Amino acid sequence: MTLSLPEQGIDLSRFEGARIQLQVEGPEPQFWRLYLRNYHPIYSRAGDATSHKFNEVIFRPDDYGRLQDVPLRVFTPATWWIQQYRIPLAQQGEDLRHVYAVEIASGVGMQPGHYRLVLERMEFYGRWVQPGAFYRPLLLSWLVYGLLLFMVQHLLMRDRLRKAREARQVAEARSQSLCEQTRRTEEEARYDPLTGALNRFGGNKLLAELGDMPLSFIYIDIDHFKLVNDGHGHPVGDEVLKHMVSEVLRHCDSLCRLVRWGGEEFVLVCLHYEQARAKALAERLRAALVAYPHWPLALSITASFGVAERRGDPLEQVLKRADEALYQAKKRGRNRVEVE
Repeated sequence: MTLSLPEQGIDLSRFEGARIQLQVEGPEPQFWRLYLRNYHPIYSRAGDATSHKFNEVIFRPDDYGRLQDVPLRVFTPATWWIQQYRIPLAQQGEDLRHVYAVEIASGVGMQPGHYRLVLERMEFYGRWVQPGAFYRPLLLSWLVYGLLLFMVQHLLMRDRLRKAREARQVAEARSQSLCEQTRRTEEEARYDPLTGALNRFGGNKLLAELGDMPLSFIYIDIDHFKLVNDGHGHPVGDEVLKHMVSEVLRHCDSLCRLVRWGGEEFVLVCLHYEQARAKALAERLRAALVAYPHWPLALSITASFGVAERRGDPLEQVLKRADEALYQAKKRGRNRVEVE
């Protein structure tokens, strides 16, 4: 939910907390992430939405009921964001002085399935300002408003046609702004906030737009990812996912689109790739992950790959064949590439 342009933002530091009323449906357990996105010229980069600070808190709706009070002091910057953008120590603390967006994303550990989340109400609360600090600006505002009202009335009597034209121009500008805001919101909803890859919703939108275009699917599954989460914690698992996506995209060209299909499973959509070319790419990716030197905690991370080419059949069947090839790769020892 965008509140303003990033460069403008809203100062939430004077508030004490946020009161959220949610309606959630879907498999349990459910863990949701609430982000307050903050802009700052020191770390925010033009054209890179992920560079704006992720102040986050993770909550489970069943623990608190539909109406939840979230103290703003419990928000902390996401560790993966600090590491990815090499944020200096002075900027690593919680900062809510230029919040431009509120986002809700699924957390780690949620089961595959259909979820429905409705944000019924969200409000920020805090202490009232001192009366003197309130009444003086209010009185000045009334005086300015009275003067402006007099001037507007005078101008309306003299030039009604000009005011009508200006009002129409303002309405058109607002309409264009709303359309652009809606477009940006829809675009943001297509991406996984953790990794930056397309999420499943975005992946389905992409597949619907491809039509009969020739392509190959590379189904990717991180080997023994559950052991990483169980043994080292979900934050380390999140870092593994981020590093994996970054390394995969580094070896892909502009014809490839990476989709986080669920958990540790990803689908690489390779446009105009025949099977042999897709298999060669999968082999390069497999080797790159084995040789990657920057895994968190110096872990050894590998992945299994299933490759399938479209041969005139529906995309659902192609994806199913890629999934079956992935199953064979895992069955035959993991850290390998199999072709359907």
